[in-house]
Amino acid sequence: MPTHAGNGVGAAARSVAEHASALARLELQLAALEVKRKIGSLALGIIMLPLISRSTQEVLALVPNHLREGSLALGVSKWRTIVGVILPTTFSGILTGTTLAVARAAGETAPLLFTSSLFGDWVSGNVGQPIASIPVIIFEYSEAPDPHLNDQAWAAAFVLITFVLVVSLLSRAALARSRSKLERG
Repeated sequence: MPTHAGNGVGAAARSVAEHASALARLELQLAALEVKRKIGSLALGIIMLPLISRSTQEVLALVPNHLREGSLALGVSKWRTIVGVILPTTFSGILTGTTLAVARAAGETAPLLFTSSLFGDWVSGNVGQPIASIPVIIFEYSEAPDPHLNDQAWAAAFVLITFVLVVSLLSRAALARSRSKLERG
């Protein structure tokens, strides 16, 4: 794939990756003006975005040119080449990068501690109500003098680790499935 087509995207991704912490700090300063849960989720999104974009770029660069050229030589449109050849080849790598970004965001505590430090101890179906996040619960309950809250902090840590494990296993299963489809096909 020609590198000149992705230069602007690559430069933007590198810039976001280098300045993600500054952007997160800017969002933290805006937290006084905005709803804190939205700022927290936006900060986590900014943390995830560079990891997903860079891993996707690297995986797309690994696709052999002969696959692209072969598809185009057969008269397949560029769009069908991307959908039918490039994306199936890179799906497992894109999924792996996304899984790593989700796992990183799930364990990221600092933006949530600063942006959603005032939260409710309940889970509500109303998106307008504040909700507790697992890293914040672990932090606050582990510092509490009540042994019952300490036990809940350990339980919340177990839930977080289990979530990351399940997402990783699902990613592995999807990787194995996509590999078997590519080998068959």
